[in-house]
Amino acid sequence: MAKHILVFLLSLTILPGLVYSQEWKLDKKSSYIRFHIDSMLNGVDGDFRSFSVEQVKIKGDESSGLIKIDTSSIYTANTKRDKHLRSEDFFYSKKYPFATVKVLNLKDDKATVEITIRGKTVKKEIPVQFKVSEGHVRASGHVILNRKKFDINYGVFYNPIKDNAVVRFRIHLVK
Repeated sequence: MAKHILVFLLSLTILPGLVYSQEWKLDKKSSYIRFHIDSMLNGVDGDFRSFSVEQVKIKGDESSGLIKIDTSSIYTANTKRDKHLRSEDFFYSKKYPFATVKVLNLKDDKATVEITIRGKTVKKEIPVQFKVSEGHVRASGHVILNRKKFDINYGVFYNPIKDNAVVRFRIHLVK
């Protein structure tokens, strides 16, 4: 009898850890990271075609994870512009192949994140719609990023680029 009680008590301490560390995978078909930035002549819309999630832990306010964005996967429907965005003037993809978003916690529809682009990290609190259901985790929202905080300073006098970009995202995880 004492042995059964010990096994039961051990299972109570082990099972929450198993739920905490279950493997979540990105549903690439229903997830996206898109952006918009204005310049004097026109705005540019685009997205990142390749990104992944790592170190995902779903546990209420202690939920966390890492989104790893392949900067060379930037797409704006203009090959020449996309190549320029991968250059030293913007994302410098050869030197900084990934931008990251480290989710530190989620609480009251807000996420505290550390966003790293070109080796520069900015900590922000952003609004997020976050829902956990049977076998699914969905997070969506937007963030306004000042490109100059990441040393993206390129500009030309005849078409100055605004400092702020709006980044919209939807991340859908499945078991």
